[in-house]
Order: sequence, then C-alpha cells, then structure tokens
Amino acid sequence: MTLHEVARRLALSSFEIRQVIAANLLPTERRRPNGLRNAAEFVSFDDLERFLASYQTNKTAAAHLNLSWGEMHRRVNVAGLVPDAIGNGARIYKRDAILKL
Repeated sequence: MTLHEVARRLALSSFEIRQVIAANLLPTERRRPNGLRNAAEFVSFDDLERFLASYQTNKTAAAHLNLSWGEMHRRVNVAGLVPDAIGNGARIYKRDAILKL
C-alpha cells in the first residue's frame, strides 16, 4: 500500500503517517513501482495489521466497534483519551484503551 492509501485508511494526515514511521511503529519499503524513475515508499499489509494490533485511530476503532466516526470522536473526547506519546503527535491510541470506550 502507498503511504497515501495507508493515511486514508487510518484517517491520518500525511504528516501524521510520517510521524508514525519516524517512531518506528510502521515500517516502509522504498521501491520503484512499474519502472518509474522515482522510488516511492510502501507499507505491507502485514505490517499495517501488526500496527493495528497495538494501535488504533478514531476511524479504525469506530469500524471495529461498529460506530460512526463522529460517535467515536465524541467518546474519545468525553473520556479525555489522549493520543499515545510514542506516535510523535499522530492521533493514534493504544488499541486496548480506545476499544474500551
């Protein structure tokens, strides 16, 4: 998956995805797709699944709990849940904490 696809799937900005990668929470692989001149970064499906086994975003937690994104966002705010510091400012939460809401 491209970084853009991962960002869209997690509902994070490109900056936040870079923060997650910089924190070594999501490994990437540089390659040249279809013989293009410039290399691009990709995340394997398995690496994304490993990330989601430990961390969740509002969007992924909402899907897991069968809630709307707005309801998940409201629950996070009411509970005072703050993003995990290891994410370098990205809106990621420890899986166990956000899925209890």
